[in-house]
Amino acid sequence: TLEVGDYVLAPDLVVERKALPDLVQSLASGRLYNQAEAMLRTYRRPTLLLEFDENRPFALATRAELAADLSPNSTTSKLCLLLLHFPKLRLLWSRRPLHTIAIFDALKRGAPEPDVDKAAAVGTHAEQAAGQLFNMTPQDLLRSMPGVHAHNYRRLMNAVTNMHELSQLSLGRLAELLGEQNARRLHTFLHQSA
Repeated sequence: TLEVGDYVLAPDLVVERKALPDLVQSLASGRLYNQAEAMLRTYRRPTLLLEFDENRPFALATRAELAADLSPNSTTSKLCLLLLHFPKLRLLWSRRPLHTIAIFDALKRGAPEPDVDKAAAVGTHAEQAAGQLFNMTPQDLLRSMPGVHAHNYRRLMNAVTNMHELSQLSLGRLAELLGEQNARRLHTFLHQSA
C-alpha cells in the first residue's frame, strides 16, 4: 500500500487515480488537495488521472448540470482551483479502465523502474522521522515571499532551520543562495518597516 499516490510508475512519476464519484468527494472534503500536496512534495512528475465510467458521457458534467454561472462549490470550479494552486500537477483523462492501462503503458515506456521499497516508504512516519519532509506551513510562507520561487526555495530551506534564521541572513549570503536580484527582493521584504 502506498501512502502517496495510487501508482508509482517511475522513480519520479506518481499517479493518483480517481473515478468521478471519488473525485467529487475528494474535492469536497479537501482530501485531494492534501494528496496533490504530498505528491508534489515528493515526486517530480505528479499526475492526477480522472477515470470515467464507460456507461456515462465523457465529461465532468452534462450541459444540464452546468449552471450559467459556475459556483465556487461546483466540481469544475474546485478542479480548476486545484490545478491553479498546483500548476505542476498533470491532469489526464481516461474514458475507461482499459484506456487507463494504455495511458500507464505510454507513461512507463522507456522509464526506469521505481524502487519498490522507496515508493512504499514515501509519506510514512519513518520517512518523516528521518527528516526527508519539511514542515509545510513555513514552506508555504517561504514560497510566498518576494524573490523565492519553485527553483530556489529548497536551497533556503537547507540553509536555515527556521524563519528567524532566515531573517538574520546577510544580503551577501542570500545572494549566494538565490542570486543577486532575488536576494535583494527578499532582503528588502524581510527588513522593511511595517
